[in-house]
Amino acid sequence: MSVAFGSKLKRMVAITLPIIGAGCGDDSSTGPIEGSFTLDPRTQWAGEVVEAHSSVFANAATWVVLVDGDTVNSWRAEATTLAFELPNPRLTATATVDIEIPGAELRPSTVDVVGNAWPVRTLRCSATASCEITLLPTGRHYYHGVGLPTGRLMAFFESGVPFGGIGIATLDGPEPVVHWLTALTAQELPGLVAPGGANDVNQWIFDVSSPEVRQQPTVWQFDQSPNEVGPLGCLPDGVSGAYAIAELVTGDCLVLLDAGYLQAGSLTLNVLTPVAGYDEIPWGWTAGCAQFRSAGESRWITLRALQGSWFCELATPGGLPAWPVFDSSGDLSFSTDRYPEWARGADFTSGGDTLWVVGRATDWTLDAWNPATGELLVEVPLDGFDRCVDILIDPIFPQLYVSCFKESLEHPQDTWPSLVVVNRETHEILATLDTYLGDHWPFTSRPPFALVYGGSSGTVHLTAVWDGTSAPTDRGVMVATYDVR
Repeated sequence: MSVAFGSKLKRMVAITLPIIGAGCGDDSSTGPIEGSFTLDPRTQWAGEVVEAHSSVFANAATWVVLVDGDTVNSWRAEATTLAFELPNPRLTATATVDIEIPGAELRPSTVDVVGNAWPVRTLRCSATASCEITLLPTGRHYYHGVGLPTGRLMAFFESGVPFGGIGIATLDGPEPVVHWLTALTAQELPGLVAPGGANDVNQWIFDVSSPEVRQQPTVWQFDQSPNEVGPLGCLPDGVSGAYAIAELVTGDCLVLLDAGYLQAGSLTLNVLTPVAGYDEIPWGWTAGCAQFRSAGESRWITLRALQGSWFCELATPGGLPAWPVFDSSGDLSFSTDRYPEWARGADFTSGGDTLWVVGRATDWTLDAWNPATGELLVEVPLDGFDRCVDILIDPIFPQLYVSCFKESLEHPQDTWPSLVVVNRETHEILATLDTYLGDHWPFTSRPPFALVYGGSSGTVHLTAVWDGTSAPTDRGVMVATYDVR
């Protein structure tokens, strides 16, 4: 495998049995053949294949392979080699492998399985209360946050006491809890719903003013402890009815306006100037049906679509303008009709030289673009997947992660996407990790979905929205966490 798992194995608690060379008893007439087998590889992704080697297998007409006591799919690869598929979904752990063959007694062995770090969890506003996601006043659409590159989710939450505002949830651990930014509290959703990316790295744009009483949004720094930098210059009179914002190096801002439920959205420069070709975006794009994705220091900016089952499901792509990529001044760098429903996920490499996206062309595909020229550099078909929802580039290792629903699912809207791990140098799919729900999970995952890099923890998080019994008023955020090294 091309991925190192050493850091993850330090967390595994298991007794590793010694591996003894394969062999048979000298006299099979006195009892069962005794022996052992070796496994290759000894560390493997959940759902992938491991091979067992032993001379005992050569004479075996039948066999059963068990992983932690459960029978798994297996087949003969060579005369002395049996191959078997690891369970998926699976929590990262050391698993015991037993191979049962009539007339033989084989000592068990172990394999280290890399999968989910924890079962799916819900975010909490406190030790006892889940964080609620607030509805926009115009209708069903809502927003659930942006990922920070250290395994955290930042969003406007409500605690139900009533209390609301911007909070940051650390996604690692069995019970992620939101920590409030006390200077960014509000009693209702502000005129600008989503935190926006500022021109400088680690800076974000916030607005906690009432939609009826506009105030100038502010810029905050997040390199260490959060602190206010100053007012946002591009919107001196504040904003109302805006969903997403991205600051440009010129000091101007791209602003996505929300005209109301099932009304056309509008992409503008500083709210006042419509962006040519994108002044009326159809498809019911109110609020949470689109999101900005930017390279560092806003060198390049694009939009991702968030359409999915139940959420923005009334939208149709008729009249939708070509999917755009803008430069640091807000001018159109290039656009393409390759994705009739736009890209579902987009992420730039750290240097901003490549834009990776996932979307549906004729079929679902993982593509790399040159944002300066509009040249399509790479096409990776995502065979076997019905719908993809986001993409994330690993900033350290040559991997990227795509979140997709499997094509084989009978009712994909009733389950979770899987995490597809791709080597972005060879374009090989390394693994597909299904999402571990635990023993009982009563909620269905809903868009918007967002992938968040876990930093030094060696994890990737996927956040989604859940609906409670009193939906649409009872609604919160849940998170799945995958081990990726």
